[in-house]
Amino acid sequence: MNRRLKPAAFLALALAITIIFTGCSSGKNNSSKASESSLSQTKKTGETLKTFSLPYTTTENFNPLSPASNANMVLWPLIYDCLCEPDANFNPVMRLAESVNSSGTTATIKLKSGVQFTDGSPLTAADVVYTFNAVRSNANSPYYSRLANVSEVKGNGNTVTLTLITPDPLIANMLDIPIIKADSDKNGNAIGTGRYKYSKSGTNAVLTKNPKWYNGNSSKFNKISLVNIPYSDAIMTSLAIGEINFVYSDDGTNSAASVPNTDTSPVNLNQLIYVGINAGKPHLSNAHFRRALSFSISRELLVSQNYSNRAYPSAYPFNPKWSEISKIPQKLSSDFDAVAAEMQQAGNTSGITLTLLVNQENPVRNNVAKYLASCFNKTGINVTVKSVPYEEYESLIKSGNFDMYLGEVRLSNNMDISPLLAAGGTAAFSTVPNSSTLSAFNDWRNGYKDIAYVADTFEAEMPFIPLCYRTGLTSYTKGLTGVQSMDNDVFFNFEKWK
Repeated sequence: MNRRLKPAAFLALALAITIIFTGCSSGKNNSSKASESSLSQTKKTGETLKTFSLPYTTTENFNPLSPASNANMVLWPLIYDCLCEPDANFNPVMRLAESVNSSGTTATIKLKSGVQFTDGSPLTAADVVYTFNAVRSNANSPYYSRLANVSEVKGNGNTVTLTLITPDPLIANMLDIPIIKADSDKNGNAIGTGRYKYSKSGTNAVLTKNPKWYNGNSSKFNKISLVNIPYSDAIMTSLAIGEINFVYSDDGTNSAASVPNTDTSPVNLNQLIYVGINAGKPHLSNAHFRRALSFSISRELLVSQNYSNRAYPSAYPFNPKWSEISKIPQKLSSDFDAVAAEMQQAGNTSGITLTLLVNQENPVRNNVAKYLASCFNKTGINVTVKSVPYEEYESLIKSGNFDMYLGEVRLSNNMDISPLLAAGGTAAFSTVPNSSTLSAFNDWRNGYKDIAYVADTFEAEMPFIPLCYRTGLTSYTKGLTGVQSMDNDVFFNFEKWK
């Protein structure tokens, strides 16, 4: 759940191909009853709703800059504001920042004036500098990778200046980091500027509306009860009985959709499902051969059959909901005329046998792998699925002992595809050397080319085969309306919920 980067910050292979699990650790039901009336209980009495309930994990102190349970990380946007964050189309939305301007390797951030922390003290650039440096100095921070391209942070008055290692036109999308008051994390709960203020009594806790919020707090909920539910198998039961009223899942399962007495909404994730290709193997080193494999796939059918339409098909490496890439037409259906043309260009391909590697613990991916093999076999290439335990799957990919593998990678919100293409990239396993796509992407970052040029270059090279981008799911008590959630902020438009 990212503004909720996973605590491992997507390092190494886990970034690319880990199985995505649900928001809380598994175990037995040990939840406590909510101290406030739930949404469903309030509806029965006909009273105006003043509060509703969310799951969380009780902890000694709240500090959004340190690793935390996924349930707690979902709460951060209510308690702590960020400078800015991407919307559903990955356009930056200003929050504490009045503006963010990037030029070359310098990004200049102007803060909104008059913003106060919940203790009444003013927000200044010094608080942002403190927050960012705390993240940069802690590799375990869930936001560490957000600032990986930042070499220096300076502040003066209401201006923060970032020095970047390389140009990044979408640096604003990386600034959805919860800002805390300088040093407040050292003596208890970190203090934020958010819509709500956190307080705790026993194992349960409460969020109380912050009257000092900079944007004028028009939320319909005066209080939010936090119910301690440390085990994932209790979450959906608690939702079904009205003990809590809202749950977010990005694990790709359909469990939330089957909960009675709830409504659901999809959440766009920057989570790419793709086929990794070993470019060091015969035939797979040929771009025409790789393109033929790609053209054999109906991505629309793949999504409808395997993801219950909880994914967006994509033939490009970028999220199709990104406003810049959505303007470019994509070939999403299979095209066997194009396959035949590419196979002819590829030369003699008779008698080729390949394997498609997948981890056996993920039933959805195993079904996707079987579908892909059936598509590839229609090209005249014999492709078999090799389903193995995760540890073996990981070992084979790291050692380059594979033809193709089915993987998953969460891209950062600045659309950086270099981890999949650059030598030593965290998801670049036996990839095409000296990738022309990577060169085109870097040209775009430097302002030399447009994103259509990058897409065209990728389609010509096809260093890996994009399939789709998964969506997450919010599930909530029937009668709750106005919900619009982002992966980095499920309470994106909370003032409109009612």
